Amino acid sequence: MGAGILEFGEFHLDCERFELRRGDSPLRLERQPMELLIFLASSEGRLVTRTEIARLLWPSEIFVDTEHGINTAIRKIRHVLREDPDSPRFLQTVTGKGYRFVGVTPNPQPISPPAALAEPQPPVPHSAVPTGALAFSHRLWIWVSVLVVFLILIGVATFGARSVRGHTGRQPITSIAVLPLDNLSGDPSQNYLADGMTDELTTMLAKDSSLRVISRTSVMQYKGAHRPLPEIARQLGVDGILEGSLARTGDNLHMTVQLIHAPTDTHLWAESYDRNPEDTVTLPQDAARSIAAVTHSAVASAAATKFINPVAHDAYLRGNFLWFSGDQAGATPYFLKATQIQPDYAAAWAGLSSSYGAGAVGRSSFVLSDPRIDSQTIVHSSSAASTTARYS
Repeated sequence: MGAGILEFGEFHLDCERFELRRGDSPLRLERQPMELLIFLASSEGRLVTRTEIARLLWPSEIFVDTEHGINTAIRKIRHVLREDPDSPRFLQTVTGKGYRFVGVTPNPQPISPPAALAEPQPPVPHSAVPTGALAFSHRLWIWVSVLVVFLILIGVATFGARSVRGHTGRQPITSIAVLPLDNLSGDPSQNYLADGMTDELTTMLAKDSSLRVISRTSVMQYKGAHRPLPEIARQLGVDGILEGSLARTGDNLHMTVQLIHAPTDTHLWAESYDRNPEDTVTLPQDAARSIAAVTHSAVASAAATKFINPVAHDAYLRGNFLWFSGDQAGATPYFLKATQIQPDYAAAWAGLSSSYGAGAVGRSSFVLSDPRIDSQTIVHSSSAASTTARYS
């Protein structure tokens, strides 16, 4: 790690004292984000890869979702530095590679050695040390070593007992908010997928667990917000936060999620999922069931999961994204496409019904003139909402 004091903007980072200040005010930053900040700020503007960061923060861990852990640490650094990810002053993201920290002015402030150590002392001849003193020193070293090992064993036992008590004493999670998944694809056109998976994960948690799940409308206001999770949890009135990220590479989808106990800001569970297009549809339910098991809130499913064509599912997610973005006219063709690919896709029929209903007056001419829409389509779409609960 770097030494001395690093200055950037109005911030002063004392690497030796592990302290970050803004002007004269000290700023609070947890251990791992602080270690990462020192590492980045000391890298002299070079690109630091995510692999380097993972090795720095988790050198010997076995089960750690390093990808999401890095995202969390970066988010906390940006929060304390008041950074806007879209127009950063110091911490720049290099998509798919890592991060670069810029604008640092080093101020090493070397420390002079004490006067007593300034001049080397002449060595003591071996013959000048009494033999008895050497024997006593050797025995003392052995006893000190035994004592240190004994104290370490006691410490390990005490820490283990304390950890068990802390885990069993934690209040159970009874309510949860699913924060909008971060789109790490580096492609804004994939935002529909991140928002769609967030919606479906929220829905599946409400169906497959007894947890009180906060609605999409209440949670979406925190999309892209860089604020402490305990603060968000207090505002939403929950004791559990689920956050994660999603990235699509070609046809493969990678999603990471982690469950956080909000009052203590501690991680309870994390998992990564890699899916091909055929398995993407079941991803939200698989994650929801794992979370329900971890929180001991699982309930029996009302019905078996119905097969959904992946292409129809993708069209439905695109339509849903446009619908919630306020573009009902743009959503309609995607909902229609989903119903045409899979005629028994109830959620798509419900979306189509909603989009028609929202613009029935303004788009009546469009409905009547579109050759793809016949009277049977309108009948199906108007009754779809009532069947959604049985199939989705």
